[in-house]
Amino acid sequence: MLLAPNETLDLRAAQRTFDGAYMRTALSQLTFSLAIIKIFEPKFFWIGLANCVLALGLVLTSVFRHRMTMKYVERVYLTIQARRNLDVHRVDDNGLRADPSSELHTKFPSFRTAGDIVLFIAVYIVVVESVILCLLLMSITANAFAPLFKGSEPILLSHLLTRPAHSIINQAFDSRLRIDLARPINGDGFGVGWYDSVDDPELGQAPCIFTSVTPAWNNVNLQRLAEKIKSPLVFGHVRASTAGALSETNCHPWRYGRLMWMHNGQISQFSKIKRRLLAALPEPLFLMPMGQTDSEYAFALYLSHLKDPETSEKFSYHELKEAMLRTIRDINQWSREAGIEEPSLLNFCITDGESVVCTRYVSSKTDEAASLYFSTGTSFYEHAKGEYRMVKAGRQQNIVVIASEPLTFEQADWMEIPSNTIVCITPSINVLTYPIMDEYHIDSPEQHPRNPDFAVRAGFHPSVPLQETGMTTAAAAEAAVAAPPRIFRIAYVRIVHFSASSRLSSMKKDLFETRQQMNMTSAQDEFSKWARLRRKVDKLTAQVDEQNKSLASSQFMFSIMFKVFMFVLNSAVPFALNWYFKWTPMFYLPPGDWFGPLGYFFSFPNAPAGAVSSTVWTTVCGRVLALVGAYARELLVKEPQPANPMAEKKPTGTAVTQDKGEIIKDQTEKTPSTLKQRRI
Repeated sequence: MLLAPNETLDLRAAQRTFDGAYMRTALSQLTFSLAIIKIFEPKFFWIGLANCVLALGLVLTSVFRHRMTMKYVERVYLTIQARRNLDVHRVDDNGLRADPSSELHTKFPSFRTAGDIVLFIAVYIVVVESVILCLLLMSITANAFAPLFKGSEPILLSHLLTRPAHSIINQAFDSRLRIDLARPINGDGFGVGWYDSVDDPELGQAPCIFTSVTPAWNNVNLQRLAEKIKSPLVFGHVRASTAGALSETNCHPWRYGRLMWMHNGQISQFSKIKRRLLAALPEPLFLMPMGQTDSEYAFALYLSHLKDPETSEKFSYHELKEAMLRTIRDINQWSREAGIEEPSLLNFCITDGESVVCTRYVSSKTDEAASLYFSTGTSFYEHAKGEYRMVKAGRQQNIVVIASEPLTFEQADWMEIPSNTIVCITPSINVLTYPIMDEYHIDSPEQHPRNPDFAVRAGFHPSVPLQETGMTTAAAAEAAVAAPPRIFRIAYVRIVHFSASSRLSSMKKDLFETRQQMNMTSAQDEFSKWARLRRKVDKLTAQVDEQNKSLASSQFMFSIMFKVFMFVLNSAVPFALNWYFKWTPMFYLPPGDWFGPLGYFFSFPNAPAGAVSSTVWTTVCGRVLALVGAYARELLVKEPQPANPMAEKKPTGTAVTQDKGEIIKDQTEKTPSTLKQRRI
């Protein structure tokens, strides 16, 4: 029997629909969406979720169209039977060579195609892939764009010193991790040092340092300066004196030429080795210390190990590192000769404005060093008033913060630096970590853990775990369970726990305003008012912590439910679809014995022989996309895998403190971040 061209096209369209064209598109979109969700960065989540919704819609469309096709095939079969019975043949598209009354029975039915749906899918896929391409290009640009070091984006000092709810200024009187019974607050002065963000010959290359003996939280000038000064490299320090009188000459940091130095810790029984240290200094450095602290004399000793430290324009990080190791070696040697048994806590930090070297060190094999944490990412931003977060939008980092106590309550943002480690940051923002290989080095720290009691008693180490600070509960829950996107968690809290969320927001606002009032109140001239505000701050802080714990518990349960839902969406739904369409072939292989026994595998579990089943097709597509995605990320980032545990966070800038301090350094050059670990 002959068919007209339009009848052939209708029959072909029905056959494609019957063979699962919509289902193939749905499975492809579902695989594509799962690949986006699992492989790409979090900012691609919404694209993957939208593709997943489209795939589920196509599944429903496929079921509906499949039923339409079955009815159409039945009508076609009846029409063909009618033509055969009447022995009619199609001559043209206008009619049949038969009685017109028989046309109702022999007219070929028209198959209604879904052209609008196909057009929508095509446009949607083009838009989605264009958005993905733009986001990828933006990610590459954000990771690779790097002007010269002096021209990098500076950071406003207030983002480090005053604005964060747990900034080092607030840590001076409200430490969450460190409870120092001997020095409960760091109120013996403070200091801030920074380098200019522009290279101006008139200004010179030496850093600028601002120090004061007043408490950091009570200094209005610091608040004013922090809101107006930007710098790519900042040292911040608040002091609780261990040696030396209360004077500006004893406040960290110090500078010598282009070099800037600060220290967190103490040289045990420094008076016993002071004469020996002074004897080792050359004449210019002998007269350099203006104060009485062990930290400043350690700086002079460090300078004695550098060649021409006053006039040299710059030093390599190798020179800075070797001088640091010699300084630690001399202090240890003289302490042994003087019979000093108490360990020294030597968290030193030095920079020349380009390279940075810092240490976390204790002269003991059994005790823990003074605490030191770091956080890396691409930006450090304020997501709520007083609450900051380190954003990681790629493998390379544009910024790193190192502090003796974390500046934020996001536990996942911070990682502890191991004891007896030296960290070097090159001008190109490569971060290198080395174990300090001396008599106090431990080959297997996990088998011989250090005891933090000494550092805790001295007030240089957290006396409570990071998870027990109250506001870190939500972060701990997020680390334990893969949390849903932040907008879902916020919506859940705002809707389901509206009253509790409103109370928490109100308490946070009151706490922030009260802290501002306390910071603006003089503890010396208006002590009664300051004490009243301090008690109110303590009360509000306890209430906020309690409310945070309650909401964090609710968010934790929501995270578990969301994880179960995503598992069902990612695994159970594809499995159910593959099982439902196990008889439906995705496509047929070329005729012939091309694949041999593999043909049986391609049709697993129940597809016709010579076809590729939906199960095999989705499995292969998923694996190929995973491999291609991993390769593409490696190719785009062009960064080697870290060779040590410290490399997984990939620090890029640096910060250290004495009793409290930090340092921050921006990315400046288009150089892959490499981390190495060597023996010294």
